[in-house]
Amino acid sequence: MNERRHEYNIGISEQYAVLTSSISGTLALKLMNGTPRLMEPIFRKHDRVVNVVAVLMILFGISEVVTGFRHRFFGIHTAHVTMATYLGVAIGVLYAVAGALILTMKKPAVALALVLLIVVILGRIAMVFTGLYPIDSGLQLVAIAMGTSIAAAFAIFIGLKWNVFT
Repeated sequence: MNERRHEYNIGISEQYAVLTSSISGTLALKLMNGTPRLMEPIFRKHDRVVNVVAVLMILFGISEVVTGFRHRFFGIHTAHVTMATYLGVAIGVLYAVAGALILTMKKPAVALALVLLIVVILGRIAMVFTGLYPIDSGLQLVAIAMGTSIAAAFAIFIGLKWNVFT
C-alpha cells in the first residue's frame, strides 16, 4: 500500500503520532501503540449522481444555446426575433455555468448555481408569457413544461444534497 508519512508532534502532553495518507485519500493518525484512528478524508468523494446532474445541466445549457441561435432544436422552436435569441442564449449559458459550478463541489459555488437555476426557471417562464417560447402545439407545451420541470428538479435535488458539498 502506498503511503506517505508525515511526522507531527501533536502536543506536549499528548503521545507522538504519525500522520499517514493512504492512496484512497483517507488520513489515519497512528499513535505509538499502533492503533489507527480514522480522520476526515483528504478528498471528499464526489457523489456520482451529483456529477451526472451537473453534466446534464451543462449539456442542457448547451442545447438551450443552440436553440437560441437556431430557433429550432429537436422539433421545439422559439420565436424568430432578436430578443428570443438573446434570452434563449442567456438562459442556456446560465444553465451550463450552474452545472460547472456544481462540479466544483464547493458550497459557495453551489449556492450561486442554485441562484442561477432559479433565474433559468424564471427566464423560461418569462419567455412563455412573452411569447418568445410560443405554445402552438401540444409537443411544444410538453417540451417547455418538461424542460422547466427538469431544471426545477435539478435545483431541488442539489438543495437536498447540500451536505455533500464542502
